[in-house]
Amino acid sequence: MNIYILTEEERALEALLIQQEGQFTPEQSAALEALPKKIDGYYHVITNHDGSADALEAEAQRLLDRAAAHRKVARGAEAYLLKYCETQGKQELHGVLHHCHVKEAGGVLGLKLLVPAEQLPSHYRRESLKTEYSADQEKIREAIQRQVEGIEKIAVLAERKKSLAWGNPARKKQSNGG
Repeated sequence: MNIYILTEEERALEALLIQQEGQFTPEQSAALEALPKKIDGYYHVITNHDGSADALEAEAQRLLDRAAAHRKVARGAEAYLLKYCETQGKQELHGVLHHCHVKEAGGVLGLKLLVPAEQLPSHYRRESLKTEYSADQEKIREAIQRQVEGIEKIAVLAERKKSLAWGNPARKKQSNGG
């Protein structure tokens, strides 16, 4: 079905009916009777495709929800192993095929401000254009490292996040020529 053909047929039929002052020929009557069937055909095409799209969107959401559940299980198992390593004082765990070790995130440690930015001494804050204050984290980190008196009341360094890094000892042996 082509919507262009449908509208062209309607226009041609309408023009012919106007020209013939409403007198129907058998061909025109047949064309007029076929129009509702074509409209019904379009209706079915539209509703079937909309229905399929709705079903596909629902299936996609179901799969996203399922993937999220699997990620949650994986993160929970990883958190459990990490907690086990911490409580047992272990840095590595070895299995038959795989091993893992505790690793710490790199980069600059975050800060936990213990007071609002407005209450920071002026040399530890920055003023924005809106006259709001934000912490000058670089200066505060330097003060913590130098153990400036009173800094412990203002901010502390955040703990470095830990995670597990996985490996396959069999692959490592193969790559080392073992």
